[in-house]
Amino acid sequence: MATFNCVMFGQILYDDNLTYQELLATEQNVKLVVQDTLQKFGAQHFDFTPQADSLLLECLLPVMERQVSRSICDAINRQLGPQVLARFEFVDRQMNNTVFYFLGRGKWQEQVLNIPGPKQALSGWVVRQERKTINPQRVVIKKKT
Repeated sequence: MATFNCVMFGQILYDDNLTYQELLATEQNVKLVVQDTLQKFGAQHFDFTPQADSLLLECLLPVMERQVSRSICDAINRQLGPQVLARFEFVDRQMNNTVFYFLGRGKWQEQVLNIPGPKQALSGWVVRQERKTINPQRVVIKKKT
């Protein structure tokens, strides 16, 4: 039986200016891109839920490694297109940390929250955000010729 140490949640937002047909086509493309990319990193148990001009996502990943999360964001962000924004949350199954990624317009940014254990929290230690986050990553989008 596979062990999944990470739960990923996602919210993908579509530009308000898309027509209904463009929205449906964009959503179908986004689903394919996201699921294909995540499967390459071992993700399973996908749940996509459309909601008006957005798409909610949940899946399981075998590892909770920030380099893997960053690679996922790089790969997905390159293919999102200019009319799509996203935010992803990677939750450590052991609840040590939660990592958020904000994607769109050719870049992404990471924010990390370190979560205390019950003993630490009850003694006054609180959730802390990492001070040393990485700079937004820019992705060069090549135009098709």
